[in-house]
Parts: sequence; C-alpha cells; structure tokens
Amino acid sequence: MRTRTAMPTFLLAAMLFPVSGYAGGLGLVTTGGLHQERVYYYDAEENQFEVNQFRPNAGTGIEAILGDVDDRIIGVARGFWLLDAPPVAPSDPDVPDATFAIPSSAEHQGVFTVGVQWGVYGDPVGLLVHIDGNIGGGILTRDNLEYVLAEAGGGAQYQFGEHVQVFGEALAMLRYRKNPYPGMNVYAGVRYIFD
Repeated sequence: MRTRTAMPTFLLAAMLFPVSGYAGGLGLVTTGGLHQERVYYYDAEENQFEVNQFRPNAGTGIEAILGDVDDRIIGVARGFWLLDAPPVAPSDPDVPDATFAIPSSAEHQGVFTVGVQWGVYGDPVGLLVHIDGNIGGGILTRDNLEYVLAEAGGGAQYQFGEHVQVFGEALAMLRYRKNPYPGMNVYAGVRYIFD
C-alpha cells in the first residue's frame, strides 16, 4: 500500500518544488509583411474571375524560447494575432461592380509557429546575427480558411544586461491553402531570458 501512494506523492512534490535551473524565456513580438493571395470576384451575371494580389498583413503576439542565454541554437514558439488587409478592387474595366467571394473586410487570424534560431556570427550575450526557420499555420480563421505557413530568413538580436534581448528578423514566407502563395514577414520584439 505504501508503494501505491509513494509514486504519486513524489510526482506531485516534483511539480510543486522544481529545481532552480530554468532555461528559456518569454517575449513580445510584432510582425508585418506582404503575402500573395488569389482573389475571386464576380460580375453581375455571376461569372467568376480571379486575380493574384499582394495583401499587407500585421500582427502582435507572444513567444516562448527554449534554450540558455548563451546558446547559439534556440527553439522559438510563437502565437500571435494576425490581420490581413482586405482585397483591393481589381482594375478590370469589364467588371465595373465586382463582388468578392471572400469578405471585403480585413481578416483576423490566430497563427502559431515553431522554429529554430541559429546564431552564425557574434556573441549570444551581446550582438548575434542568426538564421531562422519556422513552420506553423493560421489555425484560427473565419470561414475555415486555415493554411500552412513556412518561413526562412535571418535577423539579429542584442542583449541588454543579463536577461533582456531585443531582436529583428526578415523572413521569406510561403502560405499554402490549396495553392502555394509567397510573401515576406518582418518581426521585431523583446525577450526576457530566464537563465
């Protein structure tokens, strides 16, 4: 009977009293960019037309860091709210009063990505230039318009004191929903590193 209660008691104690070593951090992030998207529109007789447009996007959110303050390779998980600008009326003289197949207002989305940041030049506790790769998707969207998102590029970070970092990144981006759509995102933010 003692062995049945000893293991749950040990696990509970381990969760309530963790060891003092923490690796990682939390941060605030902002983003902006452009992405290509196919826009469908209709004339008065409901004939369908399509055009590819570059639409701006912007957002803000939080990130979690996995790794020590002096690591060159860290894991990054981001969750953020993203706002896609509405489509622009096509300059098609044959369709003067176009009706869009998607909402003509801005689209709100919840996006989640995970990735790796790899420092290639500099000092992790000073100025560090890094390359980045992320994968994730728009998982909370209106009208079931979810998509897969992949990003790759580079950036830099600078550490103030023992725990605070600022960073910026410019990443090529690919959204996939039925078709691949290219784009680019920039990120900027601040992190608090625990270790």
